Amino acid sequence: MEPAAVAERWPEARTDDILGAVYLPGDASTSPVDTTRALAAGARAGGARILEGVEVTEVRVESETVRGVATDRGFVKADAVVNCAGMWARELGRGSGVDIALHAAEHFYIITEPVAGVRAPLPTLREPGACSYFKTEAGGALLIGFFEPRAKPWGMNGISPDFEFDSLADDPEHLAPQLEAALHRIPGLEEAGIRTFFNGPESFTPDNRYLLGEAPAVSG
Repeated sequence: MEPAAVAERWPEARTDDILGAVYLPGDASTSPVDTTRALAAGARAGGARILEGVEVTEVRVESETVRGVATDRGFVKADAVVNCAGMWARELGRGSGVDIALHAAEHFYIITEPVAGVRAPLPTLREPGACSYFKTEAGGALLIGFFEPRAKPWGMNGISPDFEFDSLADDPEHLAPQLEAALHRIPGLEEAGIRTFFNGPESFTPDNRYLLGEAPAVSG
């Protein structure tokens, strides 16, 4: 896509210093809560039973094969176990001899006041070189998220099982280079205030790619 086509879709974005862009018309944005509820409803319709507030303390392994999981409500026999423990996945895997290259890091985003000229909805704008993405919010505000190249690791001494939907301390100084890059791409941000500055932990792999598939050391 030529820079002029980018300007048509994102009039407030600076395009005089780019060679082009990739447009993905099939991409979409959904509410995480609504998406999770829909997946849960589909799972229940297929016969799954969802138990909330249950702590998995150990994945039981015998002869290098999964046998089930130990929980604070008893043992659950299983032929296959999917480790979706997020920030706790590495610790849970370690207990059964599975090395999971996943670690928590501080992750930032901001929500601005309405930005002049921005109309919702616009396509999600991503700038990999600046490690940022831009999404329109109601009223012409922008949500700007950052995946900085040298993220701050978090939870090196373990993460409490009680940590849930909480935030970390702001660190505008750490985020300053990314904020400057965002101002460069969307000049109208200079006149807009920041309504929300959020910092919360999220788990990442070393190369930021997906970690999928059966563990090589343990079947199931």
